[in-house]
Amino acid sequence: MSNQSPGLIVFEPVGFPAQDCSADAQSRKAFFRVNRGVIINLNYLKNYSYWENNKYILRLNNGKEFTSSRERIKNLKSK
Repeated sequence: MSNQSPGLIVFEPVGFPAQDCSADAQSRKAFFRVNRGVIINLNYLKNYSYWENNKYILRLNNGKEFTSSRERIKNLKSK
């Protein structure tokens, strides 16, 4: 994981006990599922804007860009 950019997390399927999943709700609010393959740390989100076909583009501080659906952006705005 040391080769990865800050703010970008790639998960491999792993099982966790239920108590570990609810341990720190505040820290989980700092993360957002952009699409089915990407979860970002909101502390590294630079901006987002409408792109095309009801999709949005999210830009991170490190220059990475990801597309997301309008429905997911609604969830982001409610955080």
